[in-house]
Amino acid sequence: MHRASALLTGSFAILAGVIFGLPSCGSSDDVGFNPLDDGGRVDDGSFTPRPDGGGPRPCTTGLCLKRVSCPGGGDTTITGTVYDPAGKVPLYNAFVFVPNAPLQKIPTGASCDRCDSGSNVYSGDPVSSALTDASGKFTLKNVPVDNNIPLVVQIGKWRRENVKINVTKSCGENPVAAEVTRLPKNSGEGSIPHIALATGGWDSMECLLRRMGLDSSEFSTKGAAGDGRVHLFQGQGSGTQKPTIKFDNDVAGGASFANAGTDMWSNVDQLKAYDMVILSCEGARFPDSKPESARNALYEYEKIGGRVFASHWHDIWFSQGPSPVPAIGRWTNSSQENDRDTQVAEVNEKFPKGKAFSDWLQNVQATSAKGKLPIEQARRNLSLPLGSRAQDWATIPNYMWRKNNVDDPPTLASPPEAVQFVSYNAPLDKPEAEACGRAVYSGLHVSSGARKDNIGQTFPGAECISGDLSPQEKALEFMLFDLSSCISKDTEPPPPPIH
Repeated sequence: MHRASALLTGSFAILAGVIFGLPSCGSSDDVGFNPLDDGGRVDDGSFTPRPDGGGPRPCTTGLCLKRVSCPGGGDTTITGTVYDPAGKVPLYNAFVFVPNAPLQKIPTGASCDRCDSGSNVYSGDPVSSALTDASGKFTLKNVPVDNNIPLVVQIGKWRRENVKINVTKSCGENPVAAEVTRLPKNSGEGSIPHIALATGGWDSMECLLRRMGLDSSEFSTKGAAGDGRVHLFQGQGSGTQKPTIKFDNDVAGGASFANAGTDMWSNVDQLKAYDMVILSCEGARFPDSKPESARNALYEYEKIGGRVFASHWHDIWFSQGPSPVPAIGRWTNSSQENDRDTQVAEVNEKFPKGKAFSDWLQNVQATSAKGKLPIEQARRNLSLPLGSRAQDWATIPNYMWRKNNVDDPPTLASPPEAVQFVSYNAPLDKPEAEACGRAVYSGLHVSSGARKDNIGQTFPGAECISGDLSPQEKALEFMLFDLSSCISKDTEPPPPPIH
């Protein structure tokens, strides 16, 4: 499933005629590269920090020897924009680099992947690296000059691997096409996180992943035919809303989904086999399928590095979770809802990622007003984040609800706030520097308003409506990729990963 190491090793041997795996290289000369100098300039992004805190290392072998000295302070750059697997939506905080060593296989399952301490997710000993900005753009500086230069795009365990480009413009800009800088659609293009996703009667996160660009071949279920990276599990539904429980005949052999309550979240051993867990709203809390032992298991999964995304009534994992999880916010235990009026959330721009989120929403045309996010069928299960470890991202300041969702006049909720996104790094009872996992709670639904998937029909052809992402789907996509990235403090700008 991860073929890049062999491909990259072969291409490196052709390019450099050496055996890789030795130190990365760069330049400490402000006007250009001298192969005898130390490797990597911290100021231009061509040097990536090391776990031991050491500085640049000598350039002795590999692609750094193909860098050139440019007169007058010039530089050889690679520029481009990183996109989601569909190649449509630019992505923030993606790590782009030219490797100087073979990529290592990314391990599957919950793992402690911090940005600041030698993650086992990032490898390749970069020659040059950069993080994308809020428009998805990047510039790699002081890059090697040659044909078939490998280029890697990565966000956590998402990694586009088998891409090579020609860097032919020495001491100038070398733009690359969008097709080569999108994340992988399938395992043949690179690494995809192993995701466990529970369906629900009132939301369809599985269809969001399809619209984000993942191929149908990447979906299967526990014990079914196929080796898809996304395992679908059957959740529950309330009233007449029945969750999707089965594949189309041409996907995973038409199998029925394994059961979420018994086969996915009942214990930590089941959960820790996955890199990420996604929980679609079921329409109610259904506590019988989420006993205390299961709620404890989900938090234990987060503590060892698991990533969790939960929608609406899956608030039970937090509001009734083990201490200290409930204390991240003020949970309303309310069914006050409004499916008729579009409401506007205010994006929290008071922390670095929040500011980037605000800029990004405008850049991807998810909003016409900076700092505002229009939401259809917003929910109000969380009225206020609490404590220093809970980070709110977007909140409706004056949530209006309608009694029984009929044409009664809208009424201001009390308290009026409705948090739409909140996140925290786990474990909550340890210093932030020891956090390994992450969770996001969302009040948004994918299948709402104009985007109404056929929940209960077979996946994906009968259930999922095709088309571009809606504004709130784009917001959900941002949060999913942020959830995937290496762990860092939300109160600081995201750093490049150390490896």
